[in-house]
Amino acid sequence: MPKKRNTLLLVILLLFAAGVLSGCDGNVNLNDEIVTKVGTELGETVTDFVAGWGEGIKKDLNVHVELTKELADCGLSITTSKVEERKKDGKVLTVYLIAEKSLHAELLAKALDENDAEIGRAGLNVQLGQDDARYVSFYFPAEMELSLVRKYVIGLKK
Repeated sequence: MPKKRNTLLLVILLLFAAGVLSGCDGNVNLNDEIVTKVGTELGETVTDFVAGWGEGIKKDLNVHVELTKELADCGLSITTSKVEERKKDGKVLTVYLIAEKSLHAELLAKALDENDAEIGRAGLNVQLGQDDARYVSFYFPAEMELSLVRKYVIGLKK
């Protein structure tokens, strides 16, 4: 957060400087090269800020989800997933499941940290027919810290 804040302050400062410099009715003799350099720096800073902000959003939406070998062998696959934090429901992992074969099972999603230690789990009963697909949601406790989750692993509950 401090890096984004510093970048934003730099952008504001450069915008202010550009405004002051452009409002000097010829009292200050500026070289076109200086004005071009300030404009270039300003443009690069704004571009970097916006690109970084966009990457942050993308990182929040996309999550790493794996299926256990046992579940993959049942003919299940995932194409997309996302995590949301909801005031009412806590943390919600939503995945798009595709079943090659019929599957009637209780699934267990585990949230793992950088050391592969479990920091949350959520269960879900699922019924998918042959060649069926749908979005399903796993509801994790509100206490689970999303920033600590490195990946989610979905398997059959034993």
